[in-house]
Amino acid sequence: MPAGYAFVADEFGEMTLLASKSRTTGLGVFPRLPATAPSASQYEDLEIHGHASLYSFTVIHPNPKSGLAPFVLAMADFPQEVRVLGRLECALTDVAIGMKLSCRPASDNASGFVFVPAAGAA
Repeated sequence: MPAGYAFVADEFGEMTLLASKSRTTGLGVFPRLPATAPSASQYEDLEIHGHASLYSFTVIHPNPKSGLAPFVLAMADFPQEVRVLGRLECALTDVAIGMKLSCRPASDNASGFVFVPAAGAA
């Protein structure tokens, strides 16, 4: 898992991502600032969880020589007022602005987490 993408997964695979929140403005940033960052003392840890709402997305079309299929990069808004960028695993035809998303550990172990459509979300 890349540095900075600290998270905790529960027994159902739902994740809590770790971010930072400004002590002065209350604004959240993701990923969490490292303790060695010059401005670390101005931030406190923030856990982001629950269903996110898809704010924006783009479809990445890798070079055909790579053999990789197109995939979706998504920007999602969490209830804790933090916007997170990550890969969205679902059929391209099912992606819609405003859809509810959950996070789960990435199967490739390289990206840390992925977004997936939230089960049972309205």
